[in-house]
Amino acid sequence: MVNNREAEPINEKAKTSVWWDIDNCPIPKDCKPEGIAKKISTALHKLNYRGEISIYAAGNMNHIPPSVKQALSSNGIHLKHVNSRFGCEQVSKHLQYKRFSWTFKNRPPANLMFISRERTNYYNEERERGYNILIAHPPHPSDSLVASANTTWLWKSLLEEPDVTSRTFFFFFFFFDNSGESQTYGANPLGEVQPTDILSLRVCKWAKSKGPYPCGQVEI
Repeated sequence: MVNNREAEPINEKAKTSVWWDIDNCPIPKDCKPEGIAKKISTALHKLNYRGEISIYAAGNMNHIPPSVKQALSSNGIHLKHVNSRFGCEQVSKHLQYKRFSWTFKNRPPANLMFISRERTNYYNEERERGYNILIAHPPHPSDSLVASANTTWLWKSLLEEPDVTSRTFFFFFFFFDNSGESQTYGANPLGEVQPTDILSLRVCKWAKSKGPYPCGQVEI
């Protein structure tokens, strides 16, 4: 079950910390490791999570080729080798310790994203403290795992989503002063209107009586 619920306004610009158990949620076959950080960022942006993103992966790194580790780390994913021969709970304990340190420094509103198949009471505890819980999981997750998160993805499907090309639109308006000279202003997507010299056009005098005259938009 997948629940791609959009971010609530209070969480849109909040920090998002991603915690990846790379042992029980490994890199799928045919997935380019250098693109994983971008895929995670894109999935979050699609749901209006626009704040700072950090990604921390832990597990037995001896099973991962050096070229893959280099591709992950060079694209902003922090890697930590954890010896899991004593049991998979070693990775969970390490991640929990690191998350405790992060949440101590970053109070709500903040987002915690888990890439894992396991459910621990930690998820519910952090949600009760005010953190927004997000989970990317492998197929056939438990009902309790899905219920512990506000937003969920299927891990493989998240990595197969096409990247969205960022586009910025500027709307230009012309104002006339008492001398009949035009002033060019540009408005960014947030609606902030500022003087700009990106575009300079001569407008016919008949438009002077029209007040603010919308000229059009330019895609950058």
